[in-house]
Amino acid sequence: MARVGRRPAGLNARGDAAGAPAAAPGVELTVDPALLPLLPARARRAGRLLVPHEPHASAGHVVQSAGVPLTEVGVLTVDGAPVSPADRPPPGSVLHAGAAARPQPVPAGGLLLDVHLGSLARRLRLLLTADRGLLVRRALVRGALVRGAGAEEQLADVLDRFRPPLAPLTRCTACGRVYWRGAHARRIDELLRRAEQLTRGGG
Repeated sequence: MARVGRRPAGLNARGDAAGAPAAAPGVELTVDPALLPLLPARARRAGRLLVPHEPHASAGHVVQSAGVPLTEVGVLTVDGAPVSPADRPPPGSVLHAGAAARPQPVPAGGLLLDVHLGSLARRLRLLLTADRGLLVRRALVRGALVRGAGAEEQLADVLDRFRPPLAPLTRCTACGRVYWRGAHARRIDELLRRAEQLTRGGG
């Protein structure tokens, strides 16, 4: 008959140190379906992510640590009650991140592509980028994640989110000089025509 070994002194039935405090429950993060592609693969499949509770971690920190920039988030709730990004979710709570509302107003300073960030940072109003790392920087006041596999999909995403007013490209907004309609005029006109269709919901 096999002998049953004795439990080592100081351990309970689960193998934890006797008298050691139980681990605090984590925070369950759920997101709007539009934000699921930003979560890690395992969380996308499950539709939720269990995050270890940190007493000093804010709701905004929990969301961004999961890969979702706050620029893409609308209303945050903890157990169904609205909270601010600075609030701290308690252990065992459910933190939900809603998607940013669409359409959003275009800011007074206009839109800026991330390729200009280095030289125009002081004039930044709202940064358009596909780089989530840029959007979680504290120095960034406003930004938006551009989604889509190609230029047309990305254009459609920006127009759907901001619905900017469209006008023919006839004059430089910086110096006021009239544009010369060169070899690319037809392609630019077609791009504007397509953009107008997108903003009107024409597809």
